[in-house]
Amino acid sequence: MIEDNINKDDLQEVVKTKIGSKGPIEKKDVRESNLVWDSDKSAQKSDIAPAYKKQQTKIEKMVKDMDKISTDLGRGRIKLANDESYILRYDTTSSVMFDLALWGWYAIGRHIEIFGIQSSGKTTMSLHAIREKQSKWEICWFVDLERTVTRDRMMDLWIDVDMLMTAEPEYAEDAIDEIEIMINSWVSFIVVDSVAAMLPRQEAQSDAGDTQVMIMGRVMSKAMRKLTPVMHKMWATVVWLNQTRKTITMSKDNNVTTWGNALPFYASQRIKMHRNQALSAQLKDDNWNICWSNIQFTVVKNKTSSPFETLTLPILYDGYIDEGKLIQKYLSDNGFIQTRAKTHYIEYGDDSLEVGTNLKEIQSMLRDREKKQRITSMMLDQYQVEKKKRSEIARARYF
Repeated sequence: MIEDNINKDDLQEVVKTKIGSKGPIEKKDVRESNLVWDSDKSAQKSDIAPAYKKQQTKIEKMVKDMDKISTDLGRGRIKLANDESYILRYDTTSSVMFDLALWGWYAIGRHIEIFGIQSSGKTTMSLHAIREKQSKWEICWFVDLERTVTRDRMMDLWIDVDMLMTAEPEYAEDAIDEIEIMINSWVSFIVVDSVAAMLPRQEAQSDAGDTQVMIMGRVMSKAMRKLTPVMHKMWATVVWLNQTRKTITMSKDNNVTTWGNALPFYASQRIKMHRNQALSAQLKDDNWNICWSNIQFTVVKNKTSSPFETLTLPILYDGYIDEGKLIQKYLSDNGFIQTRAKTHYIEYGDDSLEVGTNLKEIQSMLRDREKKQRITSMMLDQYQVEKKKRSEIARARYF
């Protein structure tokens, strides 16, 4: 006997017909040939005829309900799970090693939280992401609530300041309203620096000694509910930079982020940044020192792929991410390096790039934008293959 429920294929056909039609669905729009048995063979199928009749009744009732929803609330409210809006899209972080640590770069149309202690490179990483967006002619917006970023700093990171919009809102509510308006104006990438610097209007208008219980958490919770559907609809990404505070607890990690728990819940990706050590060295044949910090990245939450990846990157104080040694090691460990006649080549698929006799030449090749794009493309192509293999292994294990 057939199960007494709606067949998946029939349901998809009805929903597709419903969504694709320009007017209300009539009874003839339902694929009756798939729902009603053949009258010539009804004698042979007399045992399953009642199930088909009941199935047809369910489909017809569902079509009427969908008509009512479309009339009352607007068309497009109901859609299939394989709709384009459910396809996850990504964009690069400007650091290929950081992209691989995230297993999928920054997710487009989502909230992303980057938090950490002071001078850990949060603003630097967000400015690098803005530069990558600008290279694709996308519109970016920087909400400077801390009032610490300068034009010279942005120009040092190769940002086109003539094409970058900025804002310095006075109150948190104004910042949230401005973000919503700009997302509806097709701004695709927004950086908020920082959440901790947002000032609620009620707090600003009260005396310094007044106690405001959870006012920041309520404002942020409302902001998440307000912005999330707009971001998903317009494919806009908001990167929230946040600070950490000490709590009086006996736990191992007593650092918490500001403005409540709404942002950690709504964020699809949360990246913790921590400065391990600050170093300096004097350049050869020069009389000045170069300074950098080893920054540890920890993906504490990732709803788009595997979380809990860690990575340590050296970031120079002029903003340059020095990942040459890490890329060289990654290429060597993952079989990209091939040697023929004492000459090294970077090969993956049909692409091949000559390095030379010394593997350290890879680090100098990364300064060439075209060669860096080719190397990055090879690494990310292999990443896609690895990610597909991991998904297949997971399905085979549980299904």
